[in-house]
Parts: sequence; structure tokens; C-alpha cells
Amino acid sequence: MNNSVQIHSTPPQYQKMKALISSLALAGIASANSEPFMWGVGCPAFEGASNFDVNAYLGRWYSIASTPFMDNQSSGDRCVTADYDALAGEEGIKVTNAVIDFWTDKRRNVVGNAVETEKPGLLSVTFGPRKADPADGNYLVLDTDHENYRLVFSKMS
Repeated sequence: MNNSVQIHSTPPQYQKMKALISSLALAGIASANSEPFMWGVGCPAFEGASNFDVNAYLGRWYSIASTPFMDNQSSGDRCVTADYDALAGEEGIKVTNAVIDFWTDKRRNVVGNAVETEKPGLLSVTFGPRKADPADGNYLVLDTDHENYRLVFSKMS
């Protein structure tokens, strides 16, 4: 008769996987009663800068940081700028966003337009042939000193 005892241990990679799956399951259960954050759904509520002045906002701004979802720098593009210019004889702002392309090493841009909404710091910005709609704000200036910095929440769809 063989009275040996066999001991089985879980390999370390399986222990890590079990811990990861358990953590994800726990996070899923914990967030089951809350609205998920998805692009265009469940965006947090913010208020615009009370000191926002669209005329003082005009000019060139440089992007030094952004979220991974809208980040040109993570793709290798560089020198991200946004130019805001008053439209001559029209209400609104011409918006020109530009980057130096990683692949071509040439500046490329996209041109759009913007209009103020009734809410402080909230603009409607569109690109392409569509005109900005003052009833549909999607670009919220959270804070700015109009000269050195701006903090923006943008929900472009």
C-alpha cells in the first residue's frame, strides 16, 4: 500500500489570472447600479468658466495634454494647435485645428466653426460643412485666464 500524499498547488500565473478575474467581477458587481461612462452617454456634469469671454479667447492655443481618446500626441503627431478667429461680417468663430503629422512630417489641419451658447463657457463646435448650433453645446471651457492656459471638456460626437 502506498500512503503517499499528493499536494497540488496552483501555478503563479493562474493565481494572478484568478485575482484579475475576481477583481473585474467585483468591479462589475459594484458598478451594476451606476450608469456606465461611455462616449456620449453618462458624461459628467460640469459648469463652464464664469469669466469666459469669447473675444479674449480668440487666437492660437497649443495643446500640451489631453485624454487618450482625443490625444493626437499619442499617435506621434506633434505641435497640436487650435486657432480661433472671428468671422468677418458673420456671427461665430472660425476654428482651425492643426498638427504636424507623424508619418508625413507636414502640417495638416481641419477647419470648422463655433458659436457661443447661452451657458457661460459653452461653445458649439463643428467641423466640415455643418454649421455650429447654439442650442447644442459640445465644447466646455472649464477654466481659463485667456492668456496662458485653458482647461476644456469636449464631447465631440
